[in-house]
Amino acid sequence: MSRNNGKWYRLHENPMNIPRMRFLFEGEEGRWEYENESGLHRFDFGIDLGTTKMSFSFTENKISVHMLKAAEWFLDEYSGFAGGALA
Repeated sequence: MSRNNGKWYRLHENPMNIPRMRFLFEGEEGRWEYENESGLHRFDFGIDLGTTKMSFSFTENKISVHMLKAAEWFLDEYSGFAGGALA
């Protein structure tokens, strides 16, 4: 993972409308940065300190993303699957 730390992934068209994303890791903390129709966003998180309904899989220069919303009437934009590769 360290060789891809901070590198942007370009995603194929997906239901979350996220064209690119990246992860930055330092120690036990991480940051997920992504861009969508409303602009650039960041989500800071701790490793093994919480639960999420998002799965990210890395294989060499490719990424797979699976998001499943847990809210009934909001967070609709965070539901679906996307695949992409290093930009």
